Amino acid sequence: MKHLKAALKSKTVWFAVLLSGLSLAQGLIFEIPISTLWQAIIGMSLSVIIILLRFVTKQSVYDK
Repeated sequence: MKHLKAALKSKTVWFAVLLSGLSLAQGLIFEIPISTLWQAIIGMSLSVIIILLRFVTKQSVYDK
């Protein structure tokens, strides 16, 4: 339980939870048809956000 509470303080974990929820909604509910170019742009943008969140992070999830 201690590790779960610590993980919930992580911006990266919250971003991953949000991303998984949006991915689920896109696949099951919205089914938005987008071109492969936009899929690539979105994928690269998400990768950049994850990298930036990693640089913002100063400590391990377990140390929170």
